[in-house]
Amino acid sequence: MHVANILDIPYRGEFFDYVILNHVMEHISDEEAAMQEIQRVLKLVLVLQRLG
Repeated sequence: MHVANILDIPYRGEFFDYVILNHVMEHISDEEAAMQEIQRVLKLVLVLQRLG
């Protein structure tokens, strides 16, 4: 497990196979910047949002 600032993830591009964000995005002030940073460090992006 790795814990980091979602807006400044300290790993090279395509470092992770997956990232799990559980009940996180609704608390991020700059969701677009967060998603760009997540995309940078991931090999593949899959977003699941729980509705309800």
